[in-house]
Amino acid sequence: MSRTARALLPDAQFNDVRATALDNNPGPEPDFAGRVLADALGFVATAAASPIRAERSRRGS
Repeated sequence: MSRTARALLPDAQFNDVRATALDNNPGPEPDFAGRVLADALGFVATAAASPIRAERSRRGS
């Protein structure tokens, strides 16, 4: 079963986070802000799934 990063947040929470991003950064369209948020969720999910790599990069290895 494949999940998208977007599925990490229920619709209500996703919309709240997107609204906060739009309030703090006037100008982008809501669809664009949603795409940026989905990409950010994907980044966080990938980083969380790779804790050993993150630890190595902090040590400079």
